[in-house]
Amino acid sequence: MKAVPAAHLIAAGGMTRKIASPRSTPMAVAQTSAALAARKTVQSAPLRTVAVIAASWVLSPTSARNTVKKVVQNSVLFIPWVSLILRLSRTWMRHTGGMAPDQFDLPTTYVDSPETLAEALPHWFRAGLLAVDIECSLTGVHHCVLALLQVATHDQAWLVDPLALQSLMKPTLEAMAQVPWIVHDFSGDGIVFKRLYDVVPPSVFDTMLLSRALGYPQPGLKTMARLKLGIDIPKEEQDSNWMLRPLRESQLSYASRDAALLLPLLRTLAEEAETRREEPGIGPRLTALPGELRHLMKRVRAYRTPDHDPIVDKVRHLGSLAVERARRLCTLRRAWGNEGDVAAVMELGNRWLLARLSHPPASREALERTIPNPRFRRKRLEALWEVFREGGHQTHGEPEGSDELLWNNSGRP
Repeated sequence: MKAVPAAHLIAAGGMTRKIASPRSTPMAVAQTSAALAARKTVQSAPLRTVAVIAASWVLSPTSARNTVKKVVQNSVLFIPWVSLILRLSRTWMRHTGGMAPDQFDLPTTYVDSPETLAEALPHWFRAGLLAVDIECSLTGVHHCVLALLQVATHDQAWLVDPLALQSLMKPTLEAMAQVPWIVHDFSGDGIVFKRLYDVVPPSVFDTMLLSRALGYPQPGLKTMARLKLGIDIPKEEQDSNWMLRPLRESQLSYASRDAALLLPLLRTLAEEAETRREEPGIGPRLTALPGELRHLMKRVRAYRTPDHDPIVDKVRHLGSLAVERARRLCTLRRAWGNEGDVAAVMELGNRWLLARLSHPPASREALERTIPNPRFRRKRLEALWEVFREGGHQTHGEPEGSDELLWNNSGRP
């Protein structure tokens, strides 16, 4: 087949979209055709009417398709949805060989060019189910930058670099959205996808919600991986600088494993749900889970970025000057944090901002004494002092405590 010059074809939204490429290397039409064929296979079943069935569509073998068709025809209301997850999961494991219980470090491909992205897409469509996770800058879901997208199937993981593929991220996510996703805590990740790219996949299953339905009081991924898979996830990298390139080997390993764990975790939780579905305290929560998923997706789709930072509201009683300073400080914190300056997030926590706005420093030296990090102080002091240089320096409320207390800045914005 003839390649398409200077463009990349990505199957998304029911058609093949032509996306302007930052580079002139072409994607083969054959690859796009394979991706389209796989996507149509996923879309052929009546999955979108029942969230759990859609999220459980894990392969294309005929036996699995017939299982879904039969369940739909006989009314899903009379067949426990957890049984369907487990049945399809077992079929998938039998047809694909699956993932061994102790095999969580999958072969990983770093995707930072149109070429590597083109190679990954057909694999994702053929898999029929994707484990998806993200890493972001540390400025919170309302303001962060997507720093890394992790995608895993049962036998491979991909780390997609949004900083290198900025113009291709939206069509890529639209293409991925044609395949059901497995996620853990979509309440935050979903907002990031919606805010940055206006993409919300129609078929998502959240293993955190399933964990909570099964009665786990702390259903975070680290806890569930330890309890259900018997492995410890070192979370030191969770709040590391994901905007810095190149990423460290420890970051790459952490990111890949986070995504690789989700499919085995889903299968393990589904087996537990099948076993415990008749328990009085568990059965009703499992029955309510599809409704919880629909409610979650409704909230994500309706998300709108807040007009201002909550810190602004907290200082309105201090007057217009404090409000303006709050806006400027929040803008600086977000901008520096999204550049990868972790110290900006750690040093300029809400407690520090409130203290400075209630008790404005009268001099550059006074401001300097409130910033304990020497590197951050050297780099950012002048810009911070510009916020306080003009205007009044009257304090409000009770007198300040010691600088030592103000430096204990453990809060996150």
